[in-house]
Amino acid sequence: MVAGDVVFFISHPMPENNKSFDTNKSKLPTIAQNYSQIFETSFEISDTALNGVNTFTDVNTLAFIMQQGMVEIERQMAMQAWIGRGVGRDTANGIYGSFKGLDQMIDGNVTTTSSALTSAMIADLVQSVVVAGGVGDTIACSIKTARKISGFNVAGNNPIVTQSSHSTGSYVTTFVSDIPMGNGLFYNILIDQSLSDSELYILTLGNIALLPMQDRALHPVNATQNGQDGYTFLLRGEYTLEVQGAQFAHAKLTGFTL
Repeated sequence: MVAGDVVFFISHPMPENNKSFDTNKSKLPTIAQNYSQIFETSFEISDTALNGVNTFTDVNTLAFIMQQGMVEIERQMAMQAWIGRGVGRDTANGIYGSFKGLDQMIDGNVTTTSSALTSAMIADLVQSVVVAGGVGDTIACSIKTARKISGFNVAGNNPIVTQSSHSTGSYVTTFVSDIPMGNGLFYNILIDQSLSDSELYILTLGNIALLPMQDRALHPVNATQNGQDGYTFLLRGEYTLEVQGAQFAHAKLTGFTL
């Protein structure tokens, strides 16, 4: 050995009949706190509109309005799940609270670049997850980014079409990593228009869950007032986002161009 050499303990031999135990609390799992958030949307319809000659039945009209409300609140929940910021609830001061989204939960494994997106960049992002101890199974990105990934599979600008074929073009639904682990690492491409064209995520979907608080799952509430000449309904629920292995099983690439 020479000056400057570093020595690492690769194992810890123990004596026979050992009675001295040195507990290591650092091996316990780290709990990342998140908040809950109340989601709500409301809609109303007058009795005249509900029972007018141009409507089908009460049930169909209310069901349609309820469906539209469901779409609206699902988009709110999706946007919060992606880019939401965690804020503690302080109702007395008008702060109602919101949960952290994926962007904030996995900020410890983010790669930033200003170059054009390449397959090598995605492969390197996959490697960062594997080195951290995760694997991942999904690439989440925008439509334009997904089209760029599909373009990686095209050699040249003039694909050959056989005489018996009636189709041209190509698309990719799965990205295959070049890391030779097991039977291969495959990543399904998930398109979400909530994402920008300069970001993509490597995710382990089984480690992500949008969970309701107890007895607070999304449900309809009849808010019609006494004497109201019509009906008012609410859709309300309280949820939080749970992300397991936030710093290991997921990663983000941002800043690239297409």
